[in-house]
Amino acid sequence: MFYDREHSGIRRDLSIDIEHVGPSAAQVFAGEFVEDKKAMQKELVRGLEGQEQENKELLEREAALERAFAELSKLDFETRLAIDTEEEASRRAARRALDEYNAELQRGRKEKQKRDSQYSKTSAMRDIDFHLHRSELLNGDIGTSSDFKGVSLKGKQDVLDSQAQQVEQRIRRVTEENDRTARDAAQAEAQRLEAVRIHDEQENQRRSAAKALVEENMRLAEDQNRVRMRTEETYAPSIKETFFDQFAKSACH
Repeated sequence: MFYDREHSGIRRDLSIDIEHVGPSAAQVFAGEFVEDKKAMQKELVRGLEGQEQENKELLEREAALERAFAELSKLDFETRLAIDTEEEASRRAARRALDEYNAELQRGRKEKQKRDSQYSKTSAMRDIDFHLHRSELLNGDIGTSSDFKGVSLKGKQDVLDSQAQQVEQRIRRVTEENDRTARDAAQAEAQRLEAVRIHDEQENQRRSAAKALVEENMRLAEDQNRVRMRTEETYAPSIKETFFDQFAKSACH
């Protein structure tokens, strides 16, 4: 209020009655700011809760997929193992049947070789006995035998020696042929057994590699699960009541 110096005698009370004055502009603005901060707090909390729920669902889906993958890997390995076991049993049965057939065939060959050798020896001995026991060939007079007519005793002996030598050569040829056949059969059997051994070794290596791969996949899945759980605990904690209290206190200041 303006007053003239000439009227300096006039005195007016310019004090303010605080008890009868309403909220000041600053108080009004402060109240509105607190309300805005509370609204922002609620919006932020809703956003955090939604994000936490979304992260939780995502982690649960990932965990379910990893469990399903581990189960499928284990099932796939067990299925392959069962199939391989069944196939291996079939192969072993087939090999046993083939081995029995080959053994029977080998026995038949040996028996035939034995019969052939015995027959050759018997034939040779029969020829030798036949000629040695014909006295007219050795002791008969010259010209009395139509087979050796005009042949001397020495000539007769030479004929018998030549026949005996031929018989021995025939026996030797038969024996060598039998031995060669036996060696070929033994070599073929050794090659077959070596092929079976290599096949079995490769099958064992393949199955071991498949088992190791499944175990490694399961181990990796478990490691990922542990990492995910640690990440969830570290970066996606549950919103505690203390957070709300602290946020509310900060909003009021």
